[in-house]
Amino acid sequence: MKPLKKMETLLSKHVVHTEHSSSVAASEQEGPVHASHANILLHYTAQPPAPPAPPALPAPPTLPTSLLTSLTPPLTLPPSPPPLPPPTAPSFPIGKTALVVICYNRPQYLKRTLNSVLKHYHTGIDLFVSQDGRHAGVANAITDFISEAKGQHQIVVEHLQHTNNRQGRNGYEKLAIHFGWILQNLFNQRKYTRVILLEDDMEIAPDFFDYFLTLAPLYDQDETIMAISAFNDNGFKGYVSDAKAVVRSDYFPGLGWMINDRMWQEWGPKWPKGYWDDWLREPPQRKGRVTLRPEISRSFTFGRRGVSVGQFYDKFLGRIQLNDQKVEWNAVQGLDILTNKQAYDQRRKEDLDAAMLINLSVAKRLVADISFSQQYESQVQDFKIEYKSLERGGSPSFMTLAKQLKIMDSIKANVPRTAYMETMYIRLGGTQRRLFITRG
Repeated sequence: MKPLKKMETLLSKHVVHTEHSSSVAASEQEGPVHASHANILLHYTAQPPAPPAPPALPAPPTLPTSLLTSLTPPLTLPPSPPPLPPPTAPSFPIGKTALVVICYNRPQYLKRTLNSVLKHYHTGIDLFVSQDGRHAGVANAITDFISEAKGQHQIVVEHLQHTNNRQGRNGYEKLAIHFGWILQNLFNQRKYTRVILLEDDMEIAPDFFDYFLTLAPLYDQDETIMAISAFNDNGFKGYVSDAKAVVRSDYFPGLGWMINDRMWQEWGPKWPKGYWDDWLREPPQRKGRVTLRPEISRSFTFGRRGVSVGQFYDKFLGRIQLNDQKVEWNAVQGLDILTNKQAYDQRRKEDLDAAMLINLSVAKRLVADISFSQQYESQVQDFKIEYKSLERGGSPSFMTLAKQLKIMDSIKANVPRTAYMETMYIRLGGTQRRLFITRG
């Protein structure tokens, strides 16, 4: 064959191959390629020559190890953040705890108290309502409460009834006898470890139960503590601000308080027939022991009508601030110092030493004028004012200062209300600063 003719033949074969390749490519999308088609492709497809390899790059120079070490700064990783603390779970003190609401003849007051208890109830505490006498309206209120607690909240409440209420010449004596009866029932017969007592004219704070449950182990282990109270007699609006503060007090407040079996074994056999709260404040019962109480009250009495016939209510009790925060007491730091008298007393001394001594006229203005208390001696943390006697003797007396500062002007068993080692404090309005009232 001639060369030209041979070239035309090859070109025609290439055209046929190109058209056939297009049809094969299309058929690959529709189905498998037949073996004969694959042979044709292998036979006619020209493979392009491989590109030439690029020339090799020269190796980088090798530096001595010592030089590399000196030129390369050490790798410093940022410190790992500390692990998050585990969530605090509610803790319960060892043994059984009961709350008992004491009532007599005020069904409307009782309903308000029981509603407050139910609203803020904490699991792990058994509920009792102890009725003195047979008042029908009170009995009906208790029956309704038991039904609501069990039906809507699955909380079991037990109704106890003290029917031997002919004893006692007045309300104070009847109340003391009722208290002794219920405490004997719960401690001696039912073997409770501790009991919280609440009267039927009181409301409680959202963290009332958490407060008691957290402090109960401290109470149980420290024999210098005779009770825990929810109440601050000088916890007036504008006079308190720290919802986490708890203090030792030589004065027993009552008005929502806890007693444990250790103290009942001591007090029970000689429980008084009247005026039980004043009896607890006397030296033979107190024996130098203290009551733990909060700065901001966890209980509030709304009862103008009662045994004390509204005594002090408008002047003092009605001014008390009820805590409205739900403090997570398990997370509060530093509560252990309450059981370390030496450390607690040392801190008290340091705070008093650091406080600025002022006179009565300045103290009155600090208490009455928020703007003045915020600006006066702003570099000073705390202030103190000193009394020279309780009532009679050196001037000024505690009673004089108390009346001028509008705090409780009351002394029981030679202890001013709320005092610890003859000292108490109130907060200055609008600040965290304290005004100590102390014996000079």
